[in-house]
Amino acid sequence: MNGRPALFSTVIQKEMLRNATRRPLLGELNPALSWRLRTVHSGYYRTLSSRAVSLAFEKYPASGSLSSEKEGALVILHGLFGSKQNWRSLSKLLAQRLGTDVWALDLRNHGTSPHAKPMDYRSMADDVHHFLDQQELKRVVLLGHSMGGKVAMTLALTPSLQDDVLSQLIVEDTAPGRGSISEEFLHYVDVMSEIETGGFKTRKEADRHLAKTDPAIRSFLLTNLLPASGSGLKFRVPLDIIRNYIGHIGDFPYTPHETTFAKQTLLIKGVKSSYVNRHNIPTAEAFFSDLKVQALDTGHWVHAEEPRGFVDLVANFTSQQDLGPDARDERSLWHRTRKITLK
Repeated sequence: MNGRPALFSTVIQKEMLRNATRRPLLGELNPALSWRLRTVHSGYYRTLSSRAVSLAFEKYPASGSLSSEKEGALVILHGLFGSKQNWRSLSKLLAQRLGTDVWALDLRNHGTSPHAKPMDYRSMADDVHHFLDQQELKRVVLLGHSMGGKVAMTLALTPSLQDDVLSQLIVEDTAPGRGSISEEFLHYVDVMSEIETGGFKTRKEADRHLAKTDPAIRSFLLTNLLPASGSGLKFRVPLDIIRNYIGHIGDFPYTPHETTFAKQTLLIKGVKSSYVNRHNIPTAEAFFSDLKVQALDTGHWVHAEEPRGFVDLVANFTSQQDLGPDARDERSLWHRTRKITLK
């Protein structure tokens, strides 16, 4: 961002990766659900057979207070292989800037949330709805990145969703459409599986095995690595479940005009990313009648690459202010001038 030091972004990204290795708060499990425990090193992971699971979460009170606001909170959903800890720094900033409670969740099969099948968008949206109901949160601003963005859109578009559950929707660099998942994600699962079964003992060995992966992605994947034990390295995410359901990540449960969400929706695109493009923006408009599309000069990880600009967009959108000079309306410029080429 022009006039803003790159150091800020670098510090945020490093802290996000560092915090992701800490063992976060484990969300309580609904006792009505059937479950079984399986041991992985010194930790326990719950594998459930019921559809809705109780998600692990981290709460960041507004302005560092002990407030317990039940209305207007911001709830954040991470992407594939992510967790609530990746959002720790941004959650604190957003709580201070917005003056409202921020809740960062671990979706099923991620972080310290239960391992469960199926791993599809309807099931993950049900989990989030269950969380909002558990915490008695109303008129929530729901923010999701990538896979988490599709979960957020699925919940918003659920026909049976009561009107007072969500107030606004923010989607980061993904669109409501169906398509094949990139082969690189299958490659990540394969390489991570090789680390689990290949007798690797140290993080350094795992990092070396991931050497052909982009450095930023490599560091991100390694945030899922559990502490080493006598049986070798293991990842926090259930690779078998993710492998079996990874095709669903490219899916979307609704078709245009089948259902709509009429409340204010912000779609944040990374200019250098092709996840949101001229082909799927009209589809997003069909689902979300009050849609704003803004772009920052980043790749897919908008919140990590340009944290200040991202926080500005979220804050200005939720407060109904002008979205600011550093963001540009990608959709309107495409419609009116076509000077910006959407991939």
